[in-house]
Amino acid sequence: MVEEKVKEKREENDGDDNEDGEIDWDLPWVRRKIFSSRSSFFDISGHEEGFTGNPLRGFFHFAGIMFVFYTVAENVQSLRFKGEIAAAENLSVLARNLIEIAPPFMAMVLFTFLVPLTQWGMSKGLPVYLVILFRFLIQSGLFLGICIFLWEMEHWPVSQTAFLLLEMFVFSLKVHSYFDVNWYLHDQWVAEKGKEGKEGKEGKQKEKEDDLTSCYPHNISAGNWFFFLNIPTLVYTTKYPRTKSIRWWYVLEKLFTTFCVFSFMTILIAEKIQPIWTRPDIYDPVTAIVKLFIPVTCLYLATFYIVFEPILNGFAEVTRYGDREYYEDWWNSTTWDEFARKWNKQVHLWAMCHCYLPLIQRRKLSKMMAGILTFFISSVIHELALFMIFRFLRPWIFILQMSQIPLIMIGGGLKGTFLGNALFWFGMVFGPPLISILYTREYYLIRMGLADPTEVLSSVLPLFGTLVLGGFFAFTAYFLLVGKKKTQKEK
Repeated sequence: MVEEKVKEKREENDGDDNEDGEIDWDLPWVRRKIFSSRSSFFDISGHEEGFTGNPLRGFFHFAGIMFVFYTVAENVQSLRFKGEIAAAENLSVLARNLIEIAPPFMAMVLFTFLVPLTQWGMSKGLPVYLVILFRFLIQSGLFLGICIFLWEMEHWPVSQTAFLLLEMFVFSLKVHSYFDVNWYLHDQWVAEKGKEGKEGKEGKQKEKEDDLTSCYPHNISAGNWFFFLNIPTLVYTTKYPRTKSIRWWYVLEKLFTTFCVFSFMTILIAEKIQPIWTRPDIYDPVTAIVKLFIPVTCLYLATFYIVFEPILNGFAEVTRYGDREYYEDWWNSTTWDEFARKWNKQVHLWAMCHCYLPLIQRRKLSKMMAGILTFFISSVIHELALFMIFRFLRPWIFILQMSQIPLIMIGGGLKGTFLGNALFWFGMVFGPPLISILYTREYYLIRMGLADPTEVLSSVLPLFGTLVLGGFFAFTAYFLLVGKKKTQKEK
């Protein structure tokens, strides 16, 4: 009931460019409506009656009070025993490096404006082979340029490197989508122009779009590209659902929420997580994981909230972007494929539109092979990101992510069950601390001179090997049991 009212409220605020059937007409290979006016689940202002009418307001009150109590308590303790505010050292590092990270970030933004320039050249008759060459140079230049730059900035802290790397991946996905969609639009435009002539083409376009400037090739402009860079989606199209105006009080609310959650996360890392990460010589892997269960889980949930609620909703409000369903109820997931679809819809939508479906429709792969290849590409990107951050290559995140494929096959019978959701949350509580220890332990051992970065084996290998072997035997036993039952039924 609440979601229906929220949807109705947002649709009332839509502009003229939110007509049914016209939003995603330029992505026919998806074969369903992609964008529509929706609010995010935890947006306290999304309800038609405002915050006072939100049925979850009690949980927001509780979370806000706990944030304040925890932040105040940690600061009081820090002032009492250290004579400074909590996480003062981490905050000073972030402040010092804020100016240093601005120039490469701005250079990356300016570099991406070669994308609409190339597409404009294509619409004016630039040879296809030159367009392909320029696209390759732009995408590879963006990726390799940032990777080489970060590799040279060895003195940068992990947080600074991770931020620029994350933005590079976001821009790369947007660049790919922009090229892909506009290439398709160009082919359609040329075909229509050749068949019906200019007048016929324009008449047909006006039937689809009231605003001619949003249609190809009129959508190719620096302003349109800048708009796409700032809206919280990774998939390009010529029209998005829009709101009528910007609610500046809403923007201030998101800024305040971002500040509060960021303060909580900074203190949590400095007081509860970093002391264990940075002392691998004191804490063995098992003890470290046990101590990090609650703090890392809280950090994971806080990171999810700060990204998908105040930050993305803030950008959406400033750009008047209407589709704000960045996630679904992933906390109710009972299988890992359900979690992959729900927890980050922006990445899932990009992977579906530009990886999964093209593999099926253009390369004629089966759904299973396309899904496995999509998982493989995602796992490689995650491993590459951690390689750039920690500066050593270990296959932990790649193996753990690829292991979701047999887990999805095994857990098919648990879909929609209590046991499935319980096992999902067991993985969520156990997984992040394990991954953090697998990488940070060796990272700090190397910095302390207690480990050789060229060695593949590390002190966490026995623990990791035990988990992998245990999963393998469970997987084998399951299929032997299922196969035996099927054989008995057939007999």
